[in-house]
Amino acid sequence: MIDRKVKMMDAGTALFTIDGGLGTALGQVKAEMAVYGKAYRAGELEKADLPEMVEDWDLFLDYSTAWRNRYLVCKVDAVGMSDATGAGNPELGANRYAASFSEGNSSTRLRGVCLGGLTIIFFICVFLPHFSFLLRLLFLCASIVSLYVWLTPSATAVSIVKSLKTKLESF
Repeated sequence: MIDRKVKMMDAGTALFTIDGGLGTALGQVKAEMAVYGKAYRAGELEKADLPEMVEDWDLFLDYSTAWRNRYLVCKVDAVGMSDATGAGNPELGANRYAASFSEGNSSTRLRGVCLGGLTIIFFICVFLPHFSFLLRLLFLCASIVSLYVWLTPSATAVSIVKSLKTKLESF
């Protein structure tokens, strides 16, 4: 199930050249995205099933885990011909396309309960009287670290977008 409350943000654009039309380009981008999770074309999902911030899209990737909700949206646009031989006919010659990505990720309830619970437990231990000063300081540091880990965005999402853009630009 897709979390509709995930905030999406711009993740960059990849320019690539490929023989064939827009359908071929969409198929190639979907194939590259499908390596990381379940990729959908625009007709396979309803707008009501997607996060609220998704507006104009061609491809949607859901690579969520039990720990995090992770989504990637892609819009593929034709930006012109790469050579003069195919001018005016997109079926001749190589076409240039731009794949614009937006990504969003959030913690699942399981992650929130686990890391939130750890943060609270460590913080409570700071105020218990039978611990030494150094142990209390250690608990305070542990509560700050667990809170930081809980609130930071996914580094995997950034690396996957970077990998996708690199693969597409290498065509």
